[in-house]
Amino acid sequence: EYLPSIMDDVAKEILSWGSAGGAGRQSVYDGVARVIPIFTYNLYFLWTEVLIDVAYQFPELVDLFGRFPIGPGSLPTMKRIAAAIGEPDIDPTLLVTKLAEMDFETGLTFEGKPLRLSAENWEGVGCEFRKYTNLKEGKGRKRLYSEHK
Repeated sequence: EYLPSIMDDVAKEILSWGSAGGAGRQSVYDGVARVIPIFTYNLYFLWTEVLIDVAYQFPELVDLFGRFPIGPGSLPTMKRIAAAIGEPDIDPTLLVTKLAEMDFETGLTFEGKPLRLSAENWEGVGCEFRKYTNLKEGKGRKRLYSEHK
């Protein structure tokens, strides 16, 4: 019953990021920080996912290449990358931004133009790397494919 009563206020906040005189386009990290006080519940993961979806539909409001929250699944990989580049103390939410700014050849193109990995993509890469590293080391859980019948 709470969600319908608060969503008008949350939507107004998010829409203000694109308005003249508004807060301006937000990174997911900053957007979550702006939404949580309005929503009043500390559901950071939920709002990270919602703002990712908003960014896909309204890129003028949310920037997936900006500072991005790091989930616990990605954190070990981000720490490994930070150590490997000689910046072990960098905030992981800023590391993914730095990675997104790299001129990294993905091999992916859209309409003939090369695609870069966003901060959101890098966070996901970190999570997947950790998952498969855990499996290689005999930790974690196997995710076996089976057809639903």
